Amino acid sequence: MAFNEKRLDNLLQHRPALFLDFDGLLVDSEPIHFEAFRQAFAEDGHELDRTEYWSRFTHHGQGIDGEICHHRLRGFSKTRIRQRKGAIFSKLCAQNPPPPRPGAPELLELLAGRMWPHVIASNSRRSDIDSMLRLLELREAPIIVGCDGLEPKPDPAIYLAAAERLGRQPKDCLVLEDTLKGLRAARAAKVPCIVVPGPQTRKFSFPGATLILPNLLPLVQAMKAIP
Repeated sequence: MAFNEKRLDNLLQHRPALFLDFDGLLVDSEPIHFEAFRQAFAEDGHELDRTEYWSRFTHHGQGIDGEICHHRLRGFSKTRIRQRKGAIFSKLCAQNPPPPRPGAPELLELLAGRMWPHVIASNSRRSDIDSMLRLLELREAPIIVGCDGLEPKPDPAIYLAAAERLGRQPKDCLVLEDTLKGLRAARAAKVPCIVVPGPQTRKFSFPGATLILPNLLPLVQAMKAIP
């Protein structure tokens, strides 16, 4: 469903707890994820295709298993590639920190200032999220639920854990996502989902989205108007 100002206002009126994806929604870190995975696979002799990556890894969430299966890669260890990728990603982020997406710093500051319940709920590791959040220079650090020990999206585990962390029922929450895998995770957790496509996902479709926004700024403006 495309952007509709009245629909957005209605979704926010009862101050639902907000679950915020991180990569691609709050920071433009998806190109760094791609480069880290590219290097991790290249060490074993496989070169990632950028166009395939945006679709399978980023949008659909097929991940390492999907790449290995699709290209019938023999002798590739999912565990080894994930560990290698994690180390490369952390190093690349330290060298070239990803910039925030438009409206992200304003949204997080507004949520903290209004004491609006919210959680960053991401497929990334908490340590990497913490490092990138420091770039936003927030006055108050948000609650974070990372993929550490949980099944990644499109599995609903991360969003169910976020709801439990706040003591909320999923129906009383609202997810903000930029990928189909995140949308599917939200729907599986029975949480309404607003999609804010990022640079790598805006050309894709999002069937089942509650609402689609061009960026985070309309959300910030709508929240400011709520008493």
